Amino acid sequence: MEMTEARARILDWIANQRRANFDPVTAWVKVTVPTLVYEGELDRFLPAHESAEIIGRALAKSGNRDYTIKVFPYANHGLWRAETGGPSDPLSVRVGDDVLMQWLVSRFVSRAAEQMVRHANQRALPSQPEVTAPV
Repeated sequence: MEMTEARARILDWIANQRRANFDPVTAWVKVTVPTLVYEGELDRFLPAHESAEIIGRALAKSGNRDYTIKVFPYANHGLWRAETGGPSDPLSVRVGDDVLMQWLVSRFVSRAAEQMVRHANQRALPSQPEVTAPV
């Protein structure tokens, strides 16, 4: 066996050991920022519904009150629309882009507008009318 082949096998073994010993819950319980989690129901690498439950419990434990977990039916690990989730499925349409855009707008555009209104009201003279956010 050549040294490069042996080194590659050792590095693969180390990587597998790290993956086997990694508990993602320890990371999720530290997440306190707005969070959007996507899962593909046909993911063959990880069970989507079980994963969503585990992540949801961890985010709740962290005190995070602004998280969304979405399991997409007919989506594989890469969030491509799929029939079986297997390697023979053709890559056709990515799912979830509309959910992502709605989530971002609702979290950040709305909040930025609220902050601008608050800032304008703080700078307004007492005789000026208060600014209100568009509905």
